[in-house]
Amino acid sequence: MAKLNWEKVKRQSDQQTARDLEWNDPARKNFGMFVESGIWSLKGKHYGKSIKSLSVDYLGWVVDNITGIHRELAEKELYRRYNSNT
Repeated sequence: MAKLNWEKVKRQSDQQTARDLEWNDPARKNFGMFVESGIWSLKGKHYGKSIKSLSVDYLGWVVDNITGIHRELAEKELYRRYNSNT
């Protein structure tokens, strides 16, 4: 039987709690205008660009490395592209 690494379990629990708090954050509602308009709101090189114009590689990187609303937007866009090509 494998031993459970309680430190790792605690760390993962804390991370999940932080994600839950972020998900329920009232400030999250401010992103509504970006979602509805289709404009990328993550600060950086692609800020203000249309989500539809972002490369698949960048969206994949966002899914792998970013949490929160931006990850959700990237996942939705990748899903939309995948389903529109079939």
